[in-house]
Amino acid sequence: MKRIISSIILGASIILGISISTKQTIKNGLMTSRMTIHGRAEEEVKADLIEWRFEYSTVGDDVENVKHSVKEAKTKIVEMLTSAGLEQDIDFEVLPKHLQHSKTDDGKNVFTISQNYEIRSAKLEAAEKAYKASAHLPEDGIAITTLRDATYHIKDAVSIERKLTPQAVQNAINCAEELAASQGCRIVGPPGIEYAGSVDCRDKGDTNYRSYGDAKRKDQIASITLQVSFTMLKND
Repeated sequence: MKRIISSIILGASIILGISISTKQTIKNGLMTSRMTIHGRAEEEVKADLIEWRFEYSTVGDDVENVKHSVKEAKTKIVEMLTSAGLEQDIDFEVLPKHLQHSKTDDGKNVFTISQNYEIRSAKLEAAEKAYKASAHLPEDGIAITTLRDATYHIKDAVSIERKLTPQAVQNAINCAEELAASQGCRIVGPPGIEYAGSVDCRDKGDTNYRSYGDAKRKDQIASITLQVSFTMLKND
């Protein structure tokens, strides 16, 4: 038997999607059923970490000139990030340069040097300011090859997991007892958590959950999914 039941408990801000499967066994002359429930607990949270990255790349036929261009660009980029309020090696990192060498059909040298910049900061306002400023770097002659979207994250997902897990389990217990009663049964023995998932997040107002992060807004909904099993015994 398999049924899908949704239970919304507004007071606790918890939504449970319940998948129920039962398996009957006979022990000591008593028929019991094993019931498995998938539940999810949710809570509104504020993102406290922002991440984004971009790449600067330049090309030329003289390797020293290309190196000089990359060095000048780095100076301007670091200045842009620090003027927004970010600190190097704390809020952002300048990754090592990558040099590529090739030749044209007529044998001329082509040197390409690229350098990536990674921002991971709890200074949301400063990072947002820098992100907007980075979009204008090409106007200063700094060719940005790739500019990835800024995404928001929850820094301490473990605390949220610890908070939501018992709420999800308790709701699963409540629903299991209600469902067992509707079948003329009762729950016996302790529940067993067969699977405890990690925290996922989505933008508030969105419906797509992502693995704890990659959200576009600071206002998020954090959730955790559990798989809890119960034993039901037919009432006398």
